[in-house]
Amino acid sequence: MHRAEIAAAFRKLYDETRRETLIYLTARCADPGDAADLFQETYVEAYAALCRRGPAYVRSGEAFVKKLAAQQLHRHYRRRELRREVPLEAVEAAVPAPPEEIDDRLVTEALLERVHAALGRQPALTRKIFALHFSLGLTLAETAAELGVSESFVKNRLYRTVAQLRRECGF
Repeated sequence: MHRAEIAAAFRKLYDETRRETLIYLTARCADPGDAADLFQETYVEAYAALCRRGPAYVRSGEAFVKKLAAQQLHRHYRRRELRREVPLEAVEAAVPAPPEEIDDRLVTEALLERVHAALGRQPALTRKIFALHFSLGLTLAETAAELGVSESFVKNRLYRTVAQLRRECGF
């Protein structure tokens, strides 16, 4: 098997599946901060499988990567359970993009740190909503569908959390 052929197959697989995989992992992680690590581990495993079995092994890229992502989720939380780890409280929480009405000049590193800390104190579901909606660009309806909640729940949670962040961070 030629390395260039494997690399091309991997690039194609990655380009076709990366967004849906990140959405899948973010929606299903207990802590959205784990999603980036699981995302990387999923694609490392995908590349290794392509090297072992060749590009012809993958019939449906989406199904193949989704199965690998599900396995990574299972392994991650199984290892955590076996080691009896305590989940970290939002150290790795996603920081939402600043609201459009804030002038970019006013967004300082200190403000972003305060927002990050305040968002980190929110429940995991709220952090998932922020990551899916602001970081990954899903609509309210798409975010609700991924998390299995109603669109009004997502909208309400975003509205209340943004208002709380504004009060806490002074913007």
